[in-house]
Amino acid sequence: MNRYKLKKNEIIRNRKDFERIFKSGIRYSSAHLTLIVHPSSIKKAAFLPQKRLKSAVLRNRIKRLLREVYRKNKEHLNETKELILIGRKNVSKLGFLELEKEILTLFSKINGETSHTRN
Repeated sequence: MNRYKLKKNEIIRNRKDFERIFKSGIRYSSAHLTLIVHPSSIKKAAFLPQKRLKSAVLRNRIKRLLREVYRKNKEHLNETKELILIGRKNVSKLGFLELEKEILTLFSKINGETSHTRN
């Protein structure tokens, strides 16, 4: 049961960390998500809604969904990396399983990628 736990030290909270990851991270996109990845010595993640969302309820729902899917599937990442998951507005309409499938697809891109290109 503990392997599914998301500890406080696994969440990115520091502004400098966010800036570093946004500046030098590699971006992967899908229809509903953007994932920014940066190599690290520890697995860490942050969960953000798209900036344009006005509704706090919608922003919080997106963050909860992303956090839960990551928590249950973080062992699928081969290496230790810092991730920022950004959910677009239409993520809130997805079900848990659909979102999980999309995140696992992005994780497989990260794990299988040999040459990195920045967008």
